[in-house]
Amino acid sequence: MSRRILVEVFNEKELKDIVVNNGVDVNWFYKTDVNFHGNSIVVWLGENSWSYSTVDYLKEENVKYSDVISYETYMNKYGVFNPKSQPEEDMVNHPSHYTQFDRETIDTMKGMSTPEEFRGHLKLTAVKYISRYQGKNGIQDIEKAIWYMERLKKELIDEQSNTTD
Repeated sequence: MSRRILVEVFNEKELKDIVVNNGVDVNWFYKTDVNFHGNSIVVWLGENSWSYSTVDYLKEENVKYSDVISYETYMNKYGVFNPKSQPEEDMVNHPSHYTQFDRETIDTMKGMSTPEEFRGHLKLTAVKYISRYQGKNGIQDIEKAIWYMERLKKELIDEQSNTTD
């Protein structure tokens, strides 16, 4: 793609699809902070690069909205999704449904809990994943249980280091 392409997207999944398809590393994509605030955004695609703006910004820059294509149009024209060539979403450490806001849900939960409540949440969530792994997601659920236990361990270590300072 040697020319600029403008694509309107409505959620993080669509954004990730076109950005990764455009050559941007998926891990770098997860480090960006794009907020939809219930609206669409326009993604500006260049050669292995991207940026975004609001539809209102297009008007300010005298860009015609008619130059913007839909996600479906982009995918039909440029989408070359081969599941074997595209990195899979990290459903254990950074699932998109927990990272769609300004901060990860787990950090929001920690902020809304006492230390004891948060540790209890981590412990019980690990139990949930361990108890259902055979009937639901297998190894992925075991990995999630381990993630919650590692997070519990980190919380305990952080708490101990704060009390010994």
